[in-house]
Amino acid sequence: MKFLSAPGKLFVCGEYAVVWGGTARVLATGPRALAAFQHREDCRVHVQLEAGGLAGDITPAGVSWAQPVSQPFLFAARAVDGILAKHGRASLGFNLAMAPTPLVEGHKLGLGSSARAAVLATKASLMALGMVEEPLAFALRAHAEAQQGKGSGADVAACSLGGLVRYMGGPLGGPLKVQSLHPKPFALAYVFMGKSASTVSMLKAVEARHEAKARQAFVLSSEIFGEQLERAWLQGKFEVLAEAVEVLQALLDKLLAGISPPLAQEQIFRLVKAYGCSIKQSGAGGGDGAIIFAPDEGRRNALLEGLRKRGFWGMPIGMQPGVVMEPDSMEGAEAELLRQWLVHP
Repeated sequence: MKFLSAPGKLFVCGEYAVVWGGTARVLATGPRALAAFQHREDCRVHVQLEAGGLAGDITPAGVSWAQPVSQPFLFAARAVDGILAKHGRASLGFNLAMAPTPLVEGHKLGLGSSARAAVLATKASLMALGMVEEPLAFALRAHAEAQQGKGSGADVAACSLGGLVRYMGGPLGGPLKVQSLHPKPFALAYVFMGKSASTVSMLKAVEARHEAKARQAFVLSSEIFGEQLERAWLQGKFEVLAEAVEVLQALLDKLLAGISPPLAQEQIFRLVKAYGCSIKQSGAGGGDGAIIFAPDEGRRNALLEGLRKRGFWGMPIGMQPGVVMEPDSMEGAEAELLRQWLVHP
């Protein structure tokens, strides 16, 4: 039995621009999600999630699943299929178990659970079959297929590679334009707006409202101030970064006007600025949360306490490595749950 984990992700900037050919900066962050796999003595694959189990027989083209692949299994199943199709020959199977996504008051946090699932299932399948290929390209394809081509794959890149990633959109299967960055250590936090959001639904709504010319104008502005944000972060210049963050948020506000309700955003944003910090929506909008930049840990911690007293949920965050193997002797409730699922799939 082998364990592995992968981080979540937060879009720092470029969440819409990257879908339209621009550049995104994406941060790999916690909480991490855990998965485990175990070899079988037959030619079957069994995937176990909180939603239940999905099993099938290995074929040269993938898995012949015993039942239709439902939504909870879609990203993991597409990842397993892709690796087995690449392997292309008979092999012993494996069991794969993936821990539940962390929730806040019953809501997903918006930290890329689908991207993380694709990365974990891809890496586990590669290892189970003894393949040495890097998981990113396979995970990108699995994630795109599961979303019917929607999305950029930037979230997959962050979950796979870790750290802060610069990612440029492009055609599936084309050359990857991704680079790992090494920024200065600002104090970071994440605040949840109180509602989960659907990236696919938000993207459809925005594209229905804005024609190609308006999208490209947005991309141009996003590229300019995204570059400013990146340089300021790499150089540790907080005031310059804060200026770029404010402009990037204003661009998103204009893009989403009449589409995304403000929820608790206005009150949270005012509070963040009162503490001398900077904040920007992370993701497509309509819910989920925002990333907070603070000049130091003391100010960040004071802000989080201020948010808590007003009924908002936030947490400190930091950069995390990408998908990695964990010790076989892992302890904790999640590890024990995965052991039980693998022994009794």
